[in-house]
Amino acid sequence: MNPNTRTCPIFRSRRDAELTKAVYRRVPVLIDKNRKQGGNPWGIRFVRMFDQTNDAELFRTAEDLLKEGCKHQGNHWRKGKRLFLPLYEAKMVQAYDHRAAGVVVQAENWVRQGPAGADHTRPPPKPRVSAPAALVGGRVRS
Repeated sequence: MNPNTRTCPIFRSRRDAELTKAVYRRVPVLIDKNRKQGGNPWGIRFVRMFDQTNDAELFRTAEDLLKEGCKHQGNHWRKGKRLFLPLYEAKMVQAYDHRAAGVVVQAENWVRQGPAGADHTRPPPKPRVSAPAALVGGRVRS
């Protein structure tokens, strides 16, 4: 039985149920919401930094930033003290390779470029949008 939801999955066999019970006896749940103290010994928290739909008004495209007078420096944009950081999307990353793909924007669709493989001599992929650095820092800490 799940200690947080008090639900029990439907098992296909008695062996599956016994295996699950053995795991629960040996390995504590990641976060036990029923315990007042010690229910989260690792201090884990789940955070969703940005949502493509709900936070869309916060994002700026390269075109937007150029119109605002920002200068492109490395992987970020700057105008005076205002700093915009790249917003990497899941489609841009592969396990162990942060340079997997950029996002090519076309009117009819977004195309994922091929994997970079071991070629790390080329520059990092360019994200489709950037977000204000002050906002990014706040979302990471909250």
